[in-house]
This record gives sequence, C-alpha cells and structure tokens, in this order.
Amino acid sequence: MDAPRVLLGDTEIPEVLKTLAALLPDCSLEDLDSQLQTFDIFVPILSPRAHPKLAALLVSTADAAKDPQVRAAILAKANSISV
Repeated sequence: MDAPRVLLGDTEIPEVLKTLAALLPDCSLEDLDSQLQTFDIFVPILSPRAHPKLAALLVSTADAAKDPQVRAAILAKANSISV
C-alpha cells in the first residue's frame, strides 16, 4: 500500500491535516504554536481553492477547544489562512 501523498496544487485537505486538527483542541498553549506551524507549511502547497476548506476545518476544531486561549489561537490561524 502506497503512503498518501500531497501534491502541489491539491484541492483536498490531506488526511494528515485532518488528523492533526482533531488533536489541536487538547494541545497546551505552549505546544499549540508548533502544531499550527504545520498548517503554514501546507498552505503554499495546496491550491488556493483548498484554503477556505482548511480554514473551515480549523474553525470547527476551535469550537472543541475548552481553553479560550487555545481556541483564540486556532481561530487566528484559520483567519490567516482564509485571507
């Protein structure tokens, strides 16, 4: 079985980002920044048409965060991607 690949200009969100997003609400604020940087790596690789989907994924992830600072950081990342 081949490993999933992400190609330049992909319009779908890679499974690895969906998995990472699901873990974000439980991250400590100290660890969150390094996890959010992973999303920055994928933004220029993905098609601009995928950016709203990625931002929406982060917004829905932020809703699950119990820590208001974690929620705010995830929403800020979502905002930076959708711009």
